[in-house]
Amino acid sequence: MTSDSVAQNLLLHRLRLGLTQEQLAERAGVTARTIQRIEATGAAHLTTLTLLATALAIPVQALQTPAPTPKSPAPTPVSADRHALVLLQLLPLLGAVVPFANVLAPLFYWLHRRSDDPVFAAQARLVVNFQLSVTVGIGAAVGLLLSYFPAGLGLLMLCSAGALALSLVNARRAWRGVRVRYPLALPALSSGPKVGSPA
Repeated sequence: MTSDSVAQNLLLHRLRLGLTQEQLAERAGVTARTIQRIEATGAAHLTTLTLLATALAIPVQALQTPAPTPKSPAPTPVSADRHALVLLQLLPLLGAVVPFANVLAPLFYWLHRRSDDPVFAAQARLVVNFQLSVTVGIGAAVGLLLSYFPAGLGLLMLCSAGALALSLVNARRAWRGVRVRYPLALPALSSGPKVGSPA
């Protein structure tokens, strides 16, 4: 058993299940710092390895033996930066104060960040597409306000409340490492290559 193989195997099995370090730590009853240390150095007590193997539903030997060269598809990508994902979900709330900031803020954040994180890029597309849909809905509501006030007001309230609720719910989901969902989003930005999101 080498330290490198323990570190590689733990990372491989964690990503295969789509777990964040925090989620695995919670399942195994250890701290997230312990997971980070083991994935960085490979140093771990047998007791800790046993807890991790149980949480991953694998035998302890799977963590200790040298990792085979993968012939199967790569594990589902998991974003390590939950703070960035949560901020991405909450940035559209600026649209309540600054016109069109609901679309521009997450778009500029995505373009500024330009990370290699496929989960962040996929979620950024979802957020921007949904906020574009909300903007179209609000535009239609304003048009209806001028011609038929009750319907326009109802649509305006529905779009605003729905955008607020989905931003807050998805910020919480992103923090927990769960897949975010934005229904009724116009596919304005291409989805790019298929990537996984946190489980």
